[in-house]
Amino acid sequence: MHVLIVTLGLLSDNRMMKVIRQLDQKWYITNVLPRTLENTISHNAIIVSEDIFT
Repeated sequence: MHVLIVTLGLLSDNRMMKVIRQLDQKWYITNVLPRTLENTISHNAIIVSEDIFT
């Protein structure tokens, strides 16, 4: 028996987060983003922090 699991999207809920450090942003761009682009994820959504403009 073979099972194929296809992930179509990624949702990040950042409503409760405070400021994201520059180092963490660079880590995401270097480590997570390339892996996302190499796989079957076709949609990516981010719910921004409630604290984004304060």
